[in-house]
Amino acid sequence: MPICYNHSSAFVIFALLTRYTINMAEHNELGKAGEEAVKNFLICKGYTIRETNWRFNKLELDLVVQKNGAVIFVEVKTRATNIVNAASVISESKVRNIINAGKAYLRLYNISQISMQIDIIYVIGQPDNFRIVHIENAVQPHNRSVRPRRH
Repeated sequence: MPICYNHSSAFVIFALLTRYTINMAEHNELGKAGEEAVKNFLICKGYTIRETNWRFNKLELDLVVQKNGAVIFVEVKTRATNIVNAASVISESKVRNIINAGKAYLRLYNISQISMQIDIIYVIGQPDNFRIVHIENAVQPHNRSVRPRRH
């Protein structure tokens, strides 16, 4: 069970993870630890985790979560040091891919909802002391209506 703290209006979560060791795959390990911390963070905030690292063809979503009946797509970005320019972390092509993946997910699972919500969560620091910044509705897709596929 995650342990949640509210620290200076920014949520900080200390995930119960195994000892972190620095090796050649430090970047990948940091990213995995960040995603795990985000899952615990979202659970503390009342979200249900539907999918982790969902893939369809060449499309991928880091997390698919649900809250108050809405399906929400979450992009997680983990960095060891502070993010100076948050906008530069996610490219325009990455945003397009998230939107297309979200549309594919909704169609594949025949989910009908009026709009698509895409959140970005930044994880900064090391696994024993992450700072998590959650930006809800960070991306506004142009197509506000997502229709399920027809059978």
